[in-house]
Amino acid sequence: MGLELYKSLVRLHLEYALPAWATMPESSTKLLEKVQNQCLKAIMGTSAHASSEAIEVIANIMPVRVRIEELCNREFLRIVQKSGIVNANLQSSAVFHNKFTPMSYIKYVARDFQKALDRDDIEELENENESSMNVVCELAKDISMKLNMSSYVCKSVVRKYCTKHWQRKWNISNSGRSTYDLMPTVGQKPLLPSYRNTAVSFIRILLQESVLHRRPYRLPTDMAHSCDCGHSVEDLEHFFLHCNQYDKARQKLTSAVTDVWNDSEQAEQEI
Repeated sequence: MGLELYKSLVRLHLEYALPAWATMPESSTKLLEKVQNQCLKAIMGTSAHASSEAIEVIANIMPVRVRIEELCNREFLRIVQKSGIVNANLQSSAVFHNKFTPMSYIKYVARDFQKALDRDDIEELENENESSMNVVCELAKDISMKLNMSSYVCKSVVRKYCTKHWQRKWNISNSGRSTYDLMPTVGQKPLLPSYRNTAVSFIRILLQESVLHRRPYRLPTDMAHSCDCGHSVEDLEHFFLHCNQYDKARQKLTSAVTDVWNDSEQAEQEI
C-alpha cells in the first residue's frame, strides 16, 4: 500500500514533464535520489544506512537515473511516430553553447536504445504477443519511419530495455551484495506480507539487517559477535537453523510450514 501511494502521489509529481527538464544539473538529480531513498526507507521500515540500491530492487522501484532514461526513451518513441515540425526538430536538434537542449538531450539519451533496436536486440521480448513482436521488428528496421504503435507497446519496449540496463547496474554494484545473493534479478513484483510488522521483518532479513550480535559487530561496535549459546557467530543462518536456544520454536515453525505445504498440494490435486 505504501509503495502504491509513493508511485501515485509522490513520484508522479517528481517526474511531471521530466523529459523537458531532464537536462538538470547533477545536484538536482542527487536531490531527486535523496527524496526517493528517504521515502522508500520510511515506507519499508529500514535503517538510515541500508543500501538504497537493494531497497529499490526489493520494492521494484527503478533508480532515478534509470527512470529518467526510461521517460526520455518513451518521449523519443512518441516523437518519432509523429510527422511534421516536432519530429523535424528532434532530428535536427543539437547542443547549443555546450549545453543540451531538451530535444537534443532526448536524442542523446535514446542513442543506445536506438542502437539496440537497430541490431535487433529484442531477446528480452520473448514473452510478448506476436503483434507486439512484429511492431518491434518494424521499429528495428527503421526507427525514423512513422509507426502505428499503441502506447502500451511503446511502454513495454522501453520498460524491458531499461530493466535490462538496471540489471547490469545491479550486477556490478558494490552495495547490497547480501541482498543480491537472495534477489539477483531486478524487476520482480514485491511479494510482501500484508501485516506491516511482518513485512518490515522480512525486508530486514533480505537486507541482512537484524538485532543479532553479528550486525552490530559489523558496524563496528564493542559488542562481540558470538551467540549466547556458545556458537562463534550469531547470524541469521545460525539463529534460524542451528541455535539450540530456539529448538522448540523452530519445531513449531517447521510443523506449521509443513501443514501449509501439504494443504496447498492437496488443493492443487483437487483442482
